[in-house]
Amino acid sequence: MEKILNINGVQIRCRASQESEPNSCEFLERGDCLICNCNLCDHGVIHRRDENGIIYSHPCQCRDRAVIRKRLRRAGLDQLAEKCTLVNFQAEAQWQNEVKALAERYVAEKAWRDGKGFFLAGQSGSGKTHVAVGIASAATEAGAKPQYLRWNAEATRIKSLITDPEAYRDAIYPYISENLLLIDDLWKVAPTQADLRLAFELLDLRLADRKPTIVTSEWTLGEISGMLDGAGEAVAGRIFEQATPYVLEISRIKDRNYRWRSRNR
Repeated sequence: MEKILNINGVQIRCRASQESEPNSCEFLERGDCLICNCNLCDHGVIHRRDENGIIYSHPCQCRDRAVIRKRLRRAGLDQLAEKCTLVNFQAEAQWQNEVKALAERYVAEKAWRDGKGFFLAGQSGSGKTHVAVGIASAATEAGAKPQYLRWNAEATRIKSLITDPEAYRDAIYPYISENLLLIDDLWKVAPTQADLRLAFELLDLRLADRKPTIVTSEWTLGEISGMLDGAGEAVAGRIFEQATPYVLEISRIKDRNYRWRSRNR
């Protein structure tokens, strides 16, 4: 869309932002649209005039931030990303410093661009999700397109579609197509054969396509490998191959459940 500006009697053509329909902005109802609320630009575009009266237009930084938020929202990570960052991860103990340092190294090296994943194992409440979301959010800011898979919430639905090949393919497609996947809380309880089969399929396809996967779990790789008489070895192997050297397993100690500690304060 173009509009004609009349400057000093000279007609200038420039790109104009298109007016939005009421409530068409996905964040407008919440009142926090980065573009709609930006006071520096006109719907994501900044116009400036040079000394010759010619109008130049360029995207505002709010547009880039809006794209990042849209990607996080599409992945189901927008609300988590607001509170789970690597910056605000509390590293009070040595093991927390090690976790944070490895996560920051992964981000600084942009390891996902080389197809490298990240694996973090540890007990509930030790901050695994916080760190993983922080990594995914930082990678999104650097251009990654993430997808979020909360295993317990989504895997049951996907497994139920196994007898319908078309529906099954549609269900797993978002998790094999995006260039960064976060699998959170892989197996809260001991997995079934169907769990192993689904996890292997996702991880194997992504490894073959060099699409990185961030995985958190309460199970170590050694424990995963020994599941169901060794049937988990292929899953553990795929995680290890893609995530090395970004693999960290937190020892299980009661005081490391910070979620439980905060409830008892």
